[in-house]
Amino acid sequence: MKKLLFYSFFVVSALSSCDKKDNPAPAASVEGKWNLDKADMTLKSLFGNEDEAIDYKSQGVFLELKSNNKFSTNLVLSDEINDLLIKGDLYESDYELKGSEITLKIYDNTYKEYLPVKLKIQSSDESKMVLQFTKAELAELMKAYDKLDGSDENSQMLGLVTSLNLVLTFTK
Repeated sequence: MKKLLFYSFFVVSALSSCDKKDNPAPAASVEGKWNLDKADMTLKSLFGNEDEAIDYKSQGVFLELKSNNKFSTNLVLSDEINDLLIKGDLYESDYELKGSEITLKIYDNTYKEYLPVKLKIQSSDESKMVLQFTKAELAELMKAYDKLDGSDENSQMLGLVTSLNLVLTFTK
């Protein structure tokens, strides 16, 4: 279940649109090379609750947001169940910034498509950016997978999750 949730962060997600008042612009430009320092996850499911903090400072994992609405990163999902997010091969794609949301178009190797992953920008300044992925994003992800699979199995799995909060902290 934990692997599914982290995979969802890097595959696809859509978020309900918000009123502009509820979606203010980030405090500072998000452009630049951001190093992933840590990931904090709180997961509540029918199987129990889990809190996990993962330190990424020494791993060299980054997300570079460029001025031409392109990004590059080396953050990928591990195939190992105990290693969630790891440093992988470098790739580049597009991103869009709207208020306090950023959409990364992530390549899904299984479906051979670029799929949008929306994240909330909790905070940003010249040296620190905090991104959030919650059950709301996961629900849209499961719907997107249902469309690609032609089934409803992915959405059914969401019923096992009562809440999710994944917070990624990046620094320059």
